[in-house]
Amino acid sequence: SIALFLKSLFRGIHYKALHTVTSSFAYFFIYSYIKSRHQVYLSNKIHSSKTRTKSTTPSTTSRLLLSAISAMINSTLTLPLDVLAARSQTSSLSTSTSSVSSKGESLRQIIGGGRSGTTAETTVTISSDKYRTPNIN
Repeated sequence: SIALFLKSLFRGIHYKALHTVTSSFAYFFIYSYIKSRHQVYLSNKIHSSKTRTKSTTPSTTSRLLLSAISAMINSTLTLPLDVLAARSQTSSLSTSTSSVSSKGESLRQIIGGGRSGTTAETTVTISSDKYRTPNIN
């Protein structure tokens, strides 16, 4: 029973670790690239103007904006891995020990836009019917 508890406690950790590493790398790379392009823009702007006293270092507001843009791009790129980790962690134990092909199928569903044959509307309808109390007249 303890082994089963520990197995369920760390279920999906490999997907979460992959998501964390990928997300950290992607964010750092994207932020560094955007910041360097912004510094080139500032440098060109300073060289074209007559005053040479301005710095090519982005302001705090600019860095916050660049960071927010980097975070949005990062989330867009790494969200499928986060969804895969969440599905793995919340699935039943028998489902989580399934074959690699079903994990690949889950990834294809995430990237492809969801489970085949269901939409967000039908999913909401199904789950709301589950909790509906019967009418007693």
